[in-house]
Amino acid sequence: MGIPRAAISLIESGQRRVDTVELKKFAAILQRPVTYFTGDEPKDVGLPSEVEHLARAAANLSAKDREELARFAEFLQSRAGEERKSK
Repeated sequence: MGIPRAAISLIESGQRRVDTVELKKFAAILQRPVTYFTGDEPKDVGLPSEVEHLARAAANLSAKDREELARFAEFLQSRAGEERKSK
């Protein structure tokens, strides 16, 4: 980020403010919207952390790859439904 470790420690402890440019960098690195840090949106939407991770990873895919991922998710859902029926 180009910020000294000491500055990061001060930010974490609340002894130093974060400017807009730094906030945008933090958001990009952590793959979160800026509003996540400002409190303008709820932090917990009730999704398991694994699902949130998958959503962040999918956001970086091309549109074609996201379509393929959606088809794979549908396949997994149908397979799970078939497994439940057979039990």
